Amino acid sequence: MSHKKHPPANAAVEIRSLAADGSTYVGIAKHFKVAKETLNRWLEEDIDLAEAFEQGKDEERYKLHNALSRKALGGDIVAAMFLLKCRHGYDDKAAQHTNVNVGVSVAPSVLVMHSHGSDEGWEARSVAQQRDLVANAANPPKQIEATIEPPAYVPFVESAPAWMPAHLIKATPQTAPEAPEWRGNA
Repeated sequence: MSHKKHPPANAAVEIRSLAADGSTYVGIAKHFKVAKETLNRWLEEDIDLAEAFEQGKDEERYKLHNALSRKALGGDIVAAMFLLKCRHGYDDKAAQHTNVNVGVSVAPSVLVMHSHGSDEGWEARSVAQQRDLVANAANPPKQIEATIEPPAYVPFVESAPAWMPAHLIKATPQTAPEAPEWRGNA
């Protein structure tokens, strides 16, 4: 013997009103103190209840659309963009997805790598391209060099300036570090 709960007599009116006010499926089920599966069964078994639910959702959609349209037409740019995107397929990001090819002349002695992929693939393509560049004896590749000077070591000052608070003085003559050893290519 099953004890299925049946909808109350005025369920269609309440379902339509709740849906029109924006209640969710779960919210409507809670209103009737039933599980969402029970509400689903009611809507499947009773076409009037299913129709009331759909009508309520349509009423809510109509109210929301009108409110949004009034805001959009009143100058609210966010509302206008939302309506353009939802109702008219407007894509404000379309320009970001556009491929633009720009031709750039590169001297043959410059190493150019496009989308190297894996490290092994990058290495193989760069070695091959470098070999091709070096093979052109009339126009050998240019080397880009830079001279980097080691940073000047500023020796520790025996006493901190009088204006410097004591908590900012971190090193003492006994804890001052030695000059760092420079390991650069200079």
